[in-house]
Amino acid sequence: MKALILAAGLGTRLMPYTEKIPKALVPVAGKPMILHLLERLACKGIHEFVVNLHHHADVLQQYLEQLTVPGISIAFSDERDALLDTGGALKRAAAHFDDGQPFLVHNVDVWSGTDPFAMLQYHQQTGAIATLAVRNRETKRKLLFDAGGKLAGRITADGKHEWVKNPSDKCTPVAFSGIQIVSPAIFRHFPSSSRFGLVEFYLRAAAAGDPVVPYLHDEDLWADLGTIEKIKSIGVG
Repeated sequence: MKALILAAGLGTRLMPYTEKIPKALVPVAGKPMILHLLERLACKGIHEFVVNLHHHADVLQQYLEQLTVPGISIAFSDERDALLDTGGALKRAAAHFDDGQPFLVHNVDVWSGTDPFAMLQYHQQTGAIATLAVRNRETKRKLLFDAGGKLAGRITADGKHEWVKNPSDKCTPVAFSGIQIVSPAIFRHFPSSSRFGLVEFYLRAAAAGDPVVPYLHDEDLWADLGTIEKIKSIGVG
């Protein structure tokens, strides 16, 4: 299985670190967060990576080109011209994943013990076009899944409910974890625009009748590395 690592963001919540380095190179326990992620996924059996580039792109590309992690290869998806948001990043990188096989998409600033191959197995069993890692945690933004385990809508940061269709039963709100397994068949739902979010994209696929399902991982280690306070608060092991 290949993996797309979303690393292009500006990292504004990690200032002042990100004034001079990209978010992906902010240290966590003395080592860049992207190196933690690459090593962890390589140990799980993922060896082909694509990393998208925008903020301090040259710095990140140079670091990764000089990196020596045995058995892995890293390609780049260039967003130097414009930051494309998470969905646009997937659209720009799609040519790297045209082999018909499901692949992992992982935010660089997410620390997780979730097994990507357990997710892959579940994804294949359900026949979903996308499988989203979710958990029960406090956040203003939530995804809504119906009783059949399919994406039905979302709750936005301002509390607004947006539905794929009018729900016929009670929906379960859960928080998206920034980890997903995606089948290339979903590429047919790309909008014409180049910049859009992944959740918006998944809602589009669900509205067209392609199943987007949750993978609940409440028992797994998970942490957001998006702020300096959160990096300091996690136990790294």
